[in-house]
Amino acid sequence: MKYKVQTIINKPIDLVSSEMRSRESAFKWIKGLEKFDLIEGEMEAVGSKYQMVFNSGQKVSTMTETITAFNPPSLITTVYETKGVWNECINTFESIGNQTKYVMDVTFKFSFPVNLFIWMFKKTFKKESLNGLVAFKDYVEQL
Repeated sequence: MKYKVQTIINKPIDLVSSEMRSRESAFKWIKGLEKFDLIEGEMEAVGSKYQMVFNSGQKVSTMTETITAFNPPSLITTVYETKGVWNECINTFESIGNQTKYVMDVTFKFSFPVNLFIWMFKKTFKKESLNGLVAFKDYVEQL
Protein backbone atom coordinates (compact mmCIF):
# COMPACT_ATOMS: atom_id res chain seq x y z
CA MET A 1 0.00 0.00 0.00
CA LYS A 2 1.41 3.38 -1.03
CA TYR A 3 0.20 6.93 -0.57
CA LYS A 4 1.40 10.50 -0.02
CA VAL A 5 0.43 13.15 2.55
CA GLN A 6 1.67 16.72 2.78
CA THR A 7 1.28 20.02 4.57
CA ILE A 8 2.73 23.51 4.72
CA ILE A 9 4.33 24.44 8.05
CA ASN A 10 4.57 28.13 8.89
CA LYS A 11 8.16 27.91 10.12
CA PRO A 12 11.54 27.88 8.34
CA ILE A 13 13.01 24.59 7.12
CA ASP A 14 15.94 24.52 9.58
CA LEU A 15 13.59 24.62 12.58
CA VAL A 16 11.19 22.08 11.04
CA SER A 17 14.02 19.66 10.24
CA SER A 18 15.60 20.11 13.67
CA GLU A 19 12.32 19.36 15.45
CA MET A 20 11.66 16.33 13.24
CA ARG A 21 15.06 14.94 14.28
CA SER A 22 14.65 15.74 17.99
CA ARG A 23 13.89 12.65 20.07
CA GLU A 24 12.89 14.91 23.00
CA SER A 25 10.35 16.79 20.86
CA ALA A 26 8.80 13.53 19.63
CA PHE A 27 7.15 13.00 23.02
CA LYS A 28 5.34 16.31 22.59
CA TRP A 29 3.60 15.48 19.32
CA ILE A 30 3.56 11.68 18.78
CA LYS A 31 0.40 10.39 20.44
CA GLY A 32 1.00 7.66 23.03
CA LEU A 33 4.80 7.63 22.71
CA GLU A 34 6.31 6.51 26.03
CA LYS A 35 9.82 5.42 25.07
CA PHE A 36 12.18 6.25 22.20
CA ASP A 37 15.63 4.73 22.75
CA LEU A 38 18.67 4.28 20.51
CA ILE A 39 19.38 0.53 20.40
CA GLU A 40 21.96 0.30 17.61
CA GLY A 41 24.37 2.65 15.84
CA GLU A 42 24.83 6.37 16.37
CA MET A 43 22.22 9.10 16.71
CA GLU A 44 21.06 10.51 13.37
CA ALA A 45 23.15 8.09 11.31
CA VAL A 46 22.02 5.89 8.44
CA GLY A 47 21.51 2.39 9.80
CA SER A 48 20.86 3.47 13.38
CA LYS A 49 17.91 1.78 15.11
CA TYR A 50 15.57 3.02 17.79
CA GLN A 51 13.00 1.21 19.89
CA MET A 52 9.68 3.02 20.22
CA VAL A 53 7.07 2.06 22.82
CA PHE A 54 3.49 3.31 22.54
CA ASN A 55 0.66 3.17 25.05
CA SER A 56 -2.82 3.79 23.67
CA GLY A 57 -4.41 3.39 27.10
CA GLN A 58 -5.71 -0.02 26.06
CA LYS A 59 -2.60 -1.61 24.60
CA VAL A 60 1.19 -1.23 24.78
CA SER A 61 2.99 -1.79 21.47
CA THR A 62 6.62 -1.72 20.38
CA MET A 63 8.22 -0.97 17.04
CA THR A 64 11.70 -0.46 15.67
CA GLU A 65 12.65 2.64 13.68
CA THR A 66 15.64 2.45 11.32
CA ILE A 67 17.09 5.51 9.59
CA THR A 68 17.68 4.56 5.93
CA ALA A 69 18.49 7.99 4.46
CA PHE A 70 19.58 11.14 6.25
CA ASN A 71 20.27 14.43 4.50
CA PRO A 72 18.87 17.25 6.65
CA PRO A 73 17.27 19.62 6.25
CA SER A 74 15.72 18.23 3.06
CA LEU A 75 15.40 14.44 3.52
CA ILE A 76 14.90 11.92 6.33
CA THR A 77 13.81 8.39 5.45
CA THR A 78 12.81 5.91 8.14
CA VAL A 79 11.54 2.35 8.23
CA TYR A 80 9.25 1.18 11.03
CA GLU A 81 8.84 -2.50 11.81
CA THR A 82 6.61 -4.42 14.14
CA LYS A 83 5.17 -7.92 13.99
CA GLY A 84 3.78 -8.45 10.49
CA VAL A 85 4.20 -4.81 9.37
CA TRP A 86 6.93 -2.94 7.45
CA ASN A 87 6.43 0.82 6.93
CA GLU A 88 8.73 3.22 5.07
CA CYS A 89 8.30 6.99 5.37
CA ILE A 90 10.25 9.19 2.98
CA ASN A 91 10.06 12.65 4.57
CA THR A 92 11.05 15.55 2.31
CA PHE A 93 11.20 19.20 3.30
CA GLU A 94 11.26 22.14 0.89
CA SER A 95 11.87 25.75 1.88
CA ILE A 96 9.24 28.20 0.69
CA GLY A 97 10.45 31.47 2.21
CA ASN A 98 9.67 31.29 5.95
CA GLN A 99 7.46 28.26 5.37
CA THR A 100 8.30 24.61 4.81
CA LYS A 101 6.52 22.17 2.52
CA TYR A 102 6.56 18.75 4.22
CA VAL A 103 5.77 15.73 2.05
CA MET A 104 5.67 12.16 3.35
CA ASP A 105 5.67 9.29 0.85
CA VAL A 106 4.43 6.24 2.72
CA THR A 107 4.75 2.54 1.89
CA PHE A 108 3.26 -0.26 3.97
CA LYS A 109 3.87 -3.99 3.53
CA PHE A 110 1.96 -6.57 5.55
CA SER A 111 2.45 -10.27 6.12
CA PHE A 112 -0.04 -12.89 5.00
CA PRO A 113 -3.05 -13.02 5.44
CA VAL A 114 -3.43 -9.31 6.36
CA ASN A 115 -1.93 -8.29 3.02
CA LEU A 116 -4.96 -9.80 1.25
CA PHE A 117 -7.51 -7.30 2.60
CA ILE A 118 -5.58 -4.35 4.05
CA TRP A 119 -6.20 -2.31 0.88
CA MET A 120 -9.75 -1.79 2.16
CA PHE A 121 -8.32 0.35 4.97
CA LYS A 122 -6.09 2.62 2.87
CA LYS A 123 -8.20 5.72 3.66
CA THR A 124 -7.86 5.00 7.39
CA PHE A 125 -4.07 4.63 7.16
CA LYS A 126 -3.77 7.81 5.09
CA LYS A 127 -5.95 9.72 7.58
CA GLU A 128 -3.79 8.55 10.51
CA SER A 129 -0.62 9.62 8.67
CA LEU A 130 -2.15 13.01 7.95
CA ASN A 131 -3.17 13.33 11.62
CA GLY A 132 0.50 12.76 12.55
CA LEU A 133 1.60 15.45 10.08
CA VAL A 134 -0.95 17.89 11.51
CA ALA A 135 0.16 17.11 15.10
CA PHE A 136 3.77 17.79 14.11
CA LYS A 137 2.77 20.99 12.24
CA ASP A 138 0.76 22.25 15.23
CA TYR A 139 3.64 21.51 17.61
CA VAL A 140 6.28 23.25 15.47
CA GLU A 141 4.11 26.27 14.72
CA GLN A 142 3.61 26.99 18.42
CA LEU A 143 7.40 27.25 19.00
